[in-house]
Formats: sequence, C-alpha cells, structure tokens
Amino acid sequence: MERISLLLLKLRHSSKQADLSDEVHGLVPFQIGELPPLDESIFTKKTSGMMRTYLADTAVDWSSLATIDQDISNFSPPIFDTILLDAIQALWRGDNRKAILYAAIAVETLANSVLDDAYEKLIQTGDSTGRFRLVTLTVEGDKTVTKDPVCEALSQKTDFGLLIHERSLYLLGRSILTEDQPLYGKAKKLYYTRNKIVHWGEPSSEHDTFKINRTDAQKAVACAIDVFKWFGFIGYSHISKMDTWTKY
Repeated sequence: MERISLLLLKLRHSSKQADLSDEVHGLVPFQIGELPPLDESIFTKKTSGMMRTYLADTAVDWSSLATIDQDISNFSPPIFDTILLDAIQALWRGDNRKAILYAAIAVETLANSVLDDAYEKLIQTGDSTGRFRLVTLTVEGDKTVTKDPVCEALSQKTDFGLLIHERSLYLLGRSILTEDQPLYGKAKKLYYTRNKIVHWGEPSSEHDTFKINRTDAQKAVACAIDVFKWFGFIGYSHISKMDTWTKY
C-alpha cells in the first residue's frame, strides 16, 4: 500500500496532474514481475466526447507507468512542487481562497529553496568569481566555519520583495525585479494577499490584492507558475487550459 501511494505521488509530480490523489483505499497488495502488455482488444467499443484539456494534457498513460523508476522508496518531490500542485488542485475544485494561499506559499518556498541551495553550493565550492564576501571564522577551539555575512544578513530578513530581488540578485546575479518588473509586481501582490488571508481571513478591498473569486485565483496561480518558470521550473502550463475542452 505504501509503495502504491509513492507510485501515485511520483506520477502526480511527473505528470503535473494536480487532482491525482496519492490516497489508497480498499486495495489488496500483491507483487508482479513486470507490467503486462496492454491488450487493446478489450476495448471493443470506441466512444467519443469532450473532456477538459487540462486532464488530456496531463493524462497518465500506460507508457507513463512503464517508464517510472523502479526504485521509488526514497522518492520525495520538492515541497514547492507539491504545494503548487495543491494550489492547482484547489483551483480545479473551486476553492479559490486555498488556491491563492497555496500559490503564495509555493512561490516563497521555491525562492527560499533555490537560494538556500545556491548558498550551500557557494559555501561548499568557494567563490571563483570574487563577487562574494566569504570569511572563515574559528569556532569551538580549532574548528572553522565559512560564511558570507552579507548573504547571512539578507537571509534573516522576512521581506518578500528582498527575497526575490536583493537576495536573489546577490546569490544568482539576477532578480525578478531587474528582468521582469510586471511579474515582480504580481508576485508582491500575491504575497501581500497571502498575508491578508493569513491574518484577516480574506484580502481587503484594496486594489493591490487578489480577490477571492475564480478569475483572481487563476491569476494568482498563473503568477506562481510564471515565477516557477523564471527560476527554471517548467511543466505547469496546463493551468491556462483549466476551463477549456477538447474532443476525444
């Protein structure tokens, strides 16, 4: 049962089908040597109709199962990916408040994760560019630790704008503000809306927040996806087809 849940979790991550559940109920576990070939003769009657384009684009087929890595025991998708998929799932199910909230959390978690990884790599490999301010300090007698005081100071701040601008610019040499000011503005708006929801339950009537409705929830999730793209994570474009239909 646990391995089936892990399999479904991995399929959700790889396909980006947000509504694919990893919960398993009422199944009796058994083992097989390999996946049997699909006998297409069982489909004696072909049907046609309409389905949401989002589901068609993210559908898990037989080849998806066949190519999944055999060792899934240690698989763990990035937490920011799971949260963004949860935001898309909430949007799919009409929970606009949760969609906006999860979209904001996904963006903040992604940015922190990427920048923390970049800092850890800097500490481990050193600075070959001369851009940083690495210092080595002696602690606990003869032990030493290497740090960048500037980066350490920036990481202590909780300002979201600083996270995706100054801290990003310092560590990555680029920031959303310097490369895409409209996206920076939308990301700040998303985070501001998140704060309003967390502290007040809903955003205010101000113009600088997303409203709790389908249209703004879609814009919020789309903003999160654009930030993911900026950081190099792709595969979430199906959100734009959430309300479109395709023939089958």
